[in-house]
Amino acid sequence: MVARHRVAVVGPGSIGLLLTYHLHWAGADYILVARSAERARLLRVMGVRVRNGGCTHSFTPRVFSPEELSGIVDVVLLTVKSYDVPRALGVVEKLMGPDTICVSVQNGFGAFEVLAKRFGESRVAVGLVTYGAYRIGINEVVIPSGEGEIMLGGSDRAGLEDVAELLRSSGLRARVVENVEGWRWLKTLINAGINPLTALLRVRNGELLKHPELLAVARTAVEEGAEVARRLGVELPRDPVEALIEVLRATSGNKSSMLQDLEACRETEIDYINGFIASKARELGLEAPVNEVLTALVKVASRVCSP
Repeated sequence: MVARHRVAVVGPGSIGLLLTYHLHWAGADYILVARSAERARLLRVMGVRVRNGGCTHSFTPRVFSPEELSGIVDVVLLTVKSYDVPRALGVVEKLMGPDTICVSVQNGFGAFEVLAKRFGESRVAVGLVTYGAYRIGINEVVIPSGEGEIMLGGSDRAGLEDVAELLRSSGLRARVVENVEGWRWLKTLINAGINPLTALLRVRNGELLKHPELLAVARTAVEEGAEVARRLGVELPRDPVEALIEVLRATSGNKSSMLQDLEACRETEIDYINGFIASKARELGLEAPVNEVLTALVKVASRVCSP
């Protein structure tokens, strides 16, 4: 039996649709919030298709536009891109009651801080999603494998245990972690090694393992970030280079989120990942040339993008 909480998934991107898929089939009390009335209408008319392994599942989500929202929810799963969080604050505010928890499900650093400043740290949590998913068009998402988990962290431990139980009862692996800052840094370092290279070269994750030169660049990006984290006093939960290799092997057939963004000529989260590492390095008087170069290259690639 799914845990009984009213949930809003804000943002029908790949991760948003993955979470909605699980909540829908588990019978959860959920809504999906699209950016506009037109996007909500299209998802209602077209439905959502999820390719999971060798099977394709179709369903019609309970989707609303921001203008159609009324009433608060118990949990907000905010799955928009990091750069869209400031624009989503008004939507989140409509859904937030005094006991609502908003889970920030974004890559890198910056989004959680924006939410915490607006709503207070006690009402906002970090959600680290390692499930792979990529979208095909407006209403279809591919889940290459069932491997992954959702790690939650924040000041409201009891509330987060309830959110973790909700996610588990929806068929997802979820747990609350103590050292969420360490896990957050670890995920960011792994993304810094994988995302920009796969995006620039338009390849899936596993290609980095096939070419020693690419793997060396990815390792260096990770090591530069790990030194920044060390200087900031962050305790990483495991060796980041070992974690990088493990993730590349486990997700060899996946498209990184940044590759998906460049393929669709969307803005990327490079400033929140490699750009964040490079910026922190400068503040500390360190050098992070690989992260600097990768940030610059992805920004140019985004500006001259063609699908």
